Amino acid sequence: MKTFLNVILLLHSLVYVGATLRGSHEPRRRELFQHRKMEWAPEDSAISDEYIIVFDETSTADEVDGLLKRWMRTLLSTAKIVNEYNGLTMKTVVIKRVSLPILKLVLNSSVVKYVEQNQVMEPSETTSSWGLDRINQINLPLDNSFTATGTGEGVDVYIIDSGIMLDHDEFEGRARCGYNSFSNTVGTGCDDLRGHGSHVAGVVGGKTWGVAKKANLVAVKALNDDTGSGTLASVVGAVTYVCDQKIKNPDQPIVVNMSISGSGRTRSLDEEVERCNSSGVIFITSAGNSKGDSCSFSPGATAGSIAVGATKKDDSMAPFSNFGACVDIFAPGSEIQSVGITSTTATASKSGTSMASPYVAGAAALYLELNPSWTGDNVRSALKETASTGVITSLGADSENVLLNISGVGSSSGGSNNGSSGSDADVPADTGSDNTCVALLERCTSQTNCCGSWRCSSAFKVCWF
Repeated sequence: MKTFLNVILLLHSLVYVGATLRGSHEPRRRELFQHRKMEWAPEDSAISDEYIIVFDETSTADEVDGLLKRWMRTLLSTAKIVNEYNGLTMKTVVIKRVSLPILKLVLNSSVVKYVEQNQVMEPSETTSSWGLDRINQINLPLDNSFTATGTGEGVDVYIIDSGIMLDHDEFEGRARCGYNSFSNTVGTGCDDLRGHGSHVAGVVGGKTWGVAKKANLVAVKALNDDTGSGTLASVVGAVTYVCDQKIKNPDQPIVVNMSISGSGRTRSLDEEVERCNSSGVIFITSAGNSKGDSCSFSPGATAGSIAVGATKKDDSMAPFSNFGACVDIFAPGSEIQSVGITSTTATASKSGTSMASPYVAGAAALYLELNPSWTGDNVRSALKETASTGVITSLGADSENVLLNISGVGSSSGGSNNGSSGSDADVPADTGSDNTCVALLERCTSQTNCCGSWRCSSAFKVCWF
């Protein structure tokens, strides 16, 4: 019989809980109620009545099941268990009107690793693509042409976003529905009523506007139809779904584009991206549009993702783009033409790091077509090895001056391990000329080589996430 323990080890088993921290009382409650296992969301994006509970990886199936049963008995009809899909049991408990004593009971359980407050997650968008033209040449001026080595054929690119207009002509039948994180449904509910996800998908793999013109595009809906935003819970659930697919099909090369940004760092999303990345999924994320240090925002700051900042047509950094040590690479992100949703032939122009990220996701698909066993670090190394360097102007502090250039696809080794390892943890750290690196929490500069997957935070000047 399948045990729940397997799910905990693979999925970190997320449970969503509502509580009565309402309205004007919340800042006072937040101040009074501090706990070593509690992760509060920024107040401007917090969802006051929802929490994400992450179970400890060492917990047994009996411990978790017993805890869920006790909660349900205590809360009576206010609790229900939903979401069991694809043969992998993931129990999601939605609980409304929970008092602080009950929340304390949850936090004090040895089965619970931590509790993180849910929060709103936004698309990283500011409201004949020059971008395609720019990414296959080193210097300006544009030469009005685009050529690429490969098409991304055989690579699955998951678009965690507002959905995709699956029948748009640009996608040629290569787009399909994966998962709806709000309804917990697989294979249905991926319609895009906002246009953001379809535009992103067009940049990744549209026949006209796309980088990887034969890649498979999979919609994972984590941003809603009403406001175009999502929640931390919906985004983490979407990442978990994608990770499921890699676990079930380990030889299938998978890229994830997340043109999404929160209001700060989020532990549950960072950990889930890291875990999924270690399983072989390549994450490409937008750096965000806050005009600030990218190391302060998830998921772009996560070491397991490749974070992308935005440039304008003149190669200057876009004024809205985040910057800093956690940006891995820049790509075109201003006035980008791609898919629209008013008809099956519609186009639209959008700006934001949301538009820059899918250029890199498409490039990652080109690399994986040729090197399907490559890890995230292999892809990151290849992108930087072939990038146009020193061409970006008005660059933010502590940012590496590297602009996406796909003309070297096919010639890069992707780093020294060349995909021989299935885990980023086994990829050797980049080191300086003296073959040394700087350890976690040690002082650093933008030129420092931090050990392993750590990066130099421009905010704190130490090696960390």
